[in-house]
Amino acid sequence: MPNPYEHKPPAELVKHVTGLCGRRGEEWLENLPVIVGELENAWDVTVGGPFEKGEFNFVAPADSANGLDAVLKIAPPYEQTEIFAEAEFLRAHAGAGCVNLLREDRSRFAILIERARPGESMDVHFDADPFACVEPAVEVL
Repeated sequence: MPNPYEHKPPAELVKHVTGLCGRRGEEWLENLPVIVGELENAWDVTVGGPFEKGEFNFVAPADSANGLDAVLKIAPPYEQTEIFAEAEFLRAHAGAGCVNLLREDRSRFAILIERARPGESMDVHFDADPFACVEPAVEVL
């Protein structure tokens, strides 16, 4: 049996999950450390402390021995969950303009996605002509 996850979920996530899901949400929160531990084991990743801004889903960085820089996202037992649509979108786009979907576990409402890290601001590359960054920015959007 995998070791349970030791980090606490963000307070806003707890508030939203219990407020929207009631007892089912409380049970999900109680089981979350085991769920994360099982996913760590199944996907050979180590999950770090959750992102504090994760208010409606559990979201945390995940690293693997092979250098995979990823994010684990787990949806609570909401009446309507969007995580499957998110996974389908990422699968369909296969990294074109978005991160890659690496893994999906529908039974646990979980996905593992490529982690996007911020780069340099466009103004660094267009310092001589700041307005020249508008067209490439619009193209990316």
